[in-house]
Amino acid sequence: MKSGVKMKLSKEQKFDIVYYFVISFFTLFSVLNAQLGDIDELWNFIEARNISLGLFPYRDFNIVATPLSMFVNSIALLIKPT
Repeated sequence: MKSGVKMKLSKEQKFDIVYYFVISFFTLFSVLNAQLGDIDELWNFIEARNISLGLFPYRDFNIVATPLSMFVNSIALLIKPT
């Protein structure tokens, strides 16, 4: 039993789909092609996630940066937790 609904796309919708696919492809390619540095972004995310989960810096986990920066980074995770 097939329960699919066929949708006809307009030319604008087809163009939008192709446009976003091409932009996504080139963005992904440029990100994957770039050399990884010291990956500070990952450290910031992990420390901000720890704070959003209720852990305290210097007591529950070690951090290298100042605590205020971690609290600022965790605001987004408190709004929408992962």
